[in-house]
Amino acid sequence: MHVQDGYLSPEVCAATGLVAAAAVGYSIYKLRDGVSDRVVPLTGMTAAMIFAGQMVNFPIGLPVSGHLIGGVLAGMILGPWAGCLAVTMVLVVQRFLFSDGGLFTLGANILHMAVIGSIGGYAIVSLVRRFFKKPNVGAIVGSVVASWVTVVAARSLIWIQAATATRAATTRSGSLCVTPLAIRTRRCRRLRRRGAHGTTWLASVTSQTPW
Repeated sequence: MHVQDGYLSPEVCAATGLVAAAAVGYSIYKLRDGVSDRVVPLTGMTAAMIFAGQMVNFPIGLPVSGHLIGGVLAGMILGPWAGCLAVTMVLVVQRFLFSDGGLFTLGANILHMAVIGSIGGYAIVSLVRRFFKKPNVGAIVGSVVASWVTVVAARSLIWIQAATATRAATTRSGSLCVTPLAIRTRRCRRLRRRGAHGTTWLASVTSQTPW
């Protein structure tokens, strides 16, 4: 679920970057006085495990790849704050070593997977646990529910963010659609069927991104 550069507008990238930076900063603040000798190595091992799980990528039809997130797992093992930092470290390493996701959309990816996944997932698990007398059963059911809710929430947020950035720039001489989502809009489909001066050109700013 890495979002590439060119998929979100600069305003959305800036806003999501600020939110992600605030969440990561607050996570560091919460752990400042509560880090034990056990948390540090466990965070590293959890991050390595999530990193290995996220190496399995699959395209989903747009300049976005899908894979196992692991945010809820990190939140359950480490707690919401350390879990958020663990997933953030994984995303930073993947970005700069493997070019997974864009540089300007790094904040959005951290928000979608680390913040929503770990902090949001932990909150959902804690809420579901209250409805079960057995803690283990509540943890299992809560993890399943949290995994589904966080993935759907993150994916929905991506579509909302992309919708704000989608602009179909149509010219009379070429009918050029320059945004990734614009290719799939009704307007572009009508232009493709009708054509302009006999030819319709459709392009994407992320056309060089591997699908």
